[in-house]
Amino acid sequence: MNYKPIWLAAVIALLLPHATSRAEILFQSALPGGYGSDSGSTIGGYSGSGQILGAAFSLSQAVHVDSIGGLFFSSPSNGADDIFGAIVQLGSSTALPSGDPFAVNKVLGTVVFHVGSSTAVDVFAPLSLNLPAGDYAVVFGSGYFGSIGIAGAPAGGGGLSARYLYWGDSFGPTSWHEGGHTSERFIVTGTVPEPASVALLLVGAALCLSRRSLRTHQRSVLPRKSIRMA
Repeated sequence: MNYKPIWLAAVIALLLPHATSRAEILFQSALPGGYGSDSGSTIGGYSGSGQILGAAFSLSQAVHVDSIGGLFFSSPSNGADDIFGAIVQLGSSTALPSGDPFAVNKVLGTVVFHVGSSTAVDVFAPLSLNLPAGDYAVVFGSGYFGSIGIAGAPAGGGGLSARYLYWGDSFGPTSWHEGGHTSERFIVTGTVPEPASVALLLVGAALCLSRRSLRTHQRSVLPRKSIRMA
């Protein structure tokens, strides 16, 4: 008889779903705030493909990205508001993105989306991407990946020490620069692994107890041998 305690299945069913991941904000360059604003830094623009804005972030462990976004507003009088968002790999925690503006092998994921509001709101676009531990930047712009619009990024709630990056010609030749922006809100959401050690220990203990119970049950049903005394 293959005997398995009912509680073993219950323990595994209870623990394993909670030992995988939890949804959360993986990175935000500024705290919530600035909602309803209709002025700020330009994304896209009138000079070439315009300005690309973003911020650098580092991961200490592997994650799964679900979406990227930020605090944005559109400018209907300027036409389309479709912009792109991208995650690019950086060479180090102090590096700028490589390329003009992007090295193809450093662009890990992109999405084009509409901002859709003339006053600032948090806007998210789905982007499914697995990232190992490392250094990255989340950036938003126009003129690439099929985007042609213009949007704005106002000041957010502040309170964080993000390393802002931008592609543009505001301070010299068109290239990647660090700084120049201090409180725009850019966000990466996703899931991170849960510590599963406790769950695995409990499941292991349950399996051991199950095997011990099985052996005990088997011994109890084995026929006894009779010994005839001479």
